[in-house]
Amino acid sequence: MQRIFGLSLAFLSALTGSGASSDASGPYLAAQSAMRANDFALATQYQSRVLTMDRDNDATMRDLLFSYVALGRLRDAIPVANLYSERGAHDFVTNLIVLLGLIEDEDFAGLTAALENEDEFALNPFIREVVMAWAEHGQGNAKAAQRIIDDISGRPGFETFAAFHRAMMYLADGKNEDALAVLDGFNNTAGILTDRALLIKTALLQRMGQSEQARAFFDTKFSVGSSPESAAILRNLDRNEPIVSGLPRTVSQAMSEIFFTLALFIQEQVDPSATLVYARIAEALNPQSAEIKLFVADVLEELDQYNLALRVYQKIETEDPKYYTSQIAKAGAMRRSDRVDDGIDVLNNLASAYPDVPVAHATLGDFLRRQERYDEALPAYNAAISMYEAQNNVRWQLYYARGITHERLKTWPNADQDFRSALALNPDQASVLNYLGYSLIERGEKLDEAMEMITKAVEIEPNSGYIVDSLGWGKFRLGQYEDAVPDLERAAELMATDPIVNDHLGDAYWAVGRKNEARFQWRRALSFNPEEIEETRILRKLEVGLDQVLSEEGKPALYVDTQDN
Repeated sequence: MQRIFGLSLAFLSALTGSGASSDASGPYLAAQSAMRANDFALATQYQSRVLTMDRDNDATMRDLLFSYVALGRLRDAIPVANLYSERGAHDFVTNLIVLLGLIEDEDFAGLTAALENEDEFALNPFIREVVMAWAEHGQGNAKAAQRIIDDISGRPGFETFAAFHRAMMYLADGKNEDALAVLDGFNNTAGILTDRALLIKTALLQRMGQSEQARAFFDTKFSVGSSPESAAILRNLDRNEPIVSGLPRTVSQAMSEIFFTLALFIQEQVDPSATLVYARIAEALNPQSAEIKLFVADVLEELDQYNLALRVYQKIETEDPKYYTSQIAKAGAMRRSDRVDDGIDVLNNLASAYPDVPVAHATLGDFLRRQERYDEALPAYNAAISMYEAQNNVRWQLYYARGITHERLKTWPNADQDFRSALALNPDQASVLNYLGYSLIERGEKLDEAMEMITKAVEIEPNSGYIVDSLGWGKFRLGQYEDAVPDLERAAELMATDPIVNDHLGDAYWAVGRKNEARFQWRRALSFNPEEIEETRILRKLEVGLDQVLSEEGKPALYVDTQDN
């Protein structure tokens, strides 16, 4: 029997009833526009209107189906997929959602029949094979299921995938010892599934009442360090609370791993919309899994759907070991959706709740620094670096970020020290070499060392406009105007719309006597919205020239080589 769930009966009747009565072109175009923007919630509104007016619009039905999947409205998607399939549609998304309906109904015989109909039910052969193994397993045909898994295991590169699903089959049947024996095989492997398999093994030991063994195994296989997730796992082991939310107990729950592992494997190779289909199906089959939720939210962020991602992050429970990670990600999604203050609130709350965990403090510092709230960013960085130094685990990025903060707060000795600490950890970091070198040039200090740093940075990243600009500007500040011009021209090619780069090139042109070109570059710099102080200075240069501006500022005049002149 076809399931309706949340889909309105009136709408479904419109899809199956007689023809269109109105012009659907307006809502159709609006739906297409919403789809291009990945605004799936808005798209469903227009797609539904189109289909009430034009029930035979297969393209819109296909788009509606994908929109429901993207929104996580799989229960609404299933009847649409069934209807679309009955009309003869057998595309990738339709077939997968039809499969989902059969799995949720535990209709494994129907699932087998659908998979055997290869002409009408097109699927990737590998997906067909794995789902067929589970369909056999769901019908109690364990030997047939294992034969398929054996066949998959015999193919190069698929050994760990097959072993993982063999373990999940045992787990779904409650055969914990058998599952444990298979998971033992992951102890000495490396790959995308290894950490997940070993964490599931830890959770399985806990489920079997072997908490001490679970803790010892976790300590051995995972680098605990200061990770909040590791700390939460150890806490839950001590309390005998779940360390893996949604550890499979049923066949349909375990089948979520098919779609989740496939999503993990294809994420880097395909469009995120395709990855999202697999991830949302996995989430529908195992809605308790925080790991799947985090993955879904990550893919939604790839599609710039930050509000949808935030809804997913919100579903992760406070006691789940993934909670801390989810809150860091949630704050990031808020920042990217122009809700910076909300993101800062999330991080402040997290830092208060976990005062000894440095990640939230470091992330909070980054948020505040990007908002140019340097006086607030500094204590956050100080807290994070102090914690990491106590663990002998400071990353160069933190010293670099705090160095920038000190530089903006005009506490240069501290900035210089942090930049050099970053370089001590990563001597070939072009960004740090460039920032420190450029700052020294601007201050007129240690110019030879500064130029060596910037030259090295250009060698490391020759196509970075900012770094090439620093090299040219360093030459300019040293009075090497003719040599500076080619570098600054190259920087302007690489960073064509940057006001500072164009302003620098204008100054260089002025210094070598190309004054009309200088004025052109200054006007160009103004068109790219420079900061107010820079805008005022550029306008003054256009009015009286660079020489007069330098004189008014009490700065040295442009160097003139009297021998050449």
